[in-house]
Amino acid sequence: MFKRKGFTILELIIASVILGVVATMAISPVFGDLPEHKVNNDIITVEQALKMTKSEATKTSSLIITDFAQAASNNGDTGGLIQVKDSDGTVLRSFSMNKNVLYNSGASTIANNQVRFDYKGQPVDKFDGVRGFEESSNTISISFYNKQGAAATKSLEVQPVTGNIKIN
Repeated sequence: MFKRKGFTILELIIASVILGVVATMAISPVFGDLPEHKVNNDIITVEQALKMTKSEATKTSSLIITDFAQAASNNGDTGGLIQVKDSDGTVLRSFSMNKNVLYNSGASTIANNQVRFDYKGQPVDKFDGVRGFEESSNTISISFYNKQGAAATKSLEVQPVTGNIKIN
């Protein structure tokens, strides 16, 4: 009689699918720990905090602040802590970044580690005027830090007058 040796196409396809699933499960955690991946995720967190600040300022017709003062150091199991505050300092919402992803004050150009939005949703300077905000580049940078220093950095800009946010 005639005997076949080898694998059928169906067996090869099933083995390939199983191998692909196992490889995906093994590789996903590795990519999740890459500094660039963490920084890319957290720049979106910064963007969300700024958009929430702008929205809250227009909704309540008051000055609302995004404060990066606690974003320059790790906070327990998380990285930097971004706080959205009203004008009297009451924290309205906090955003945590990944561990070792911190606000990079040396690469940022915002005044007093804050971005302030007025009742119109316009970014304003520390004197609540738009002029000081128009004269600087208003860049916010975050970095993943390891033992050697900043391993990955990403930044965004808050545009004068409109308050639009542009990720670089």
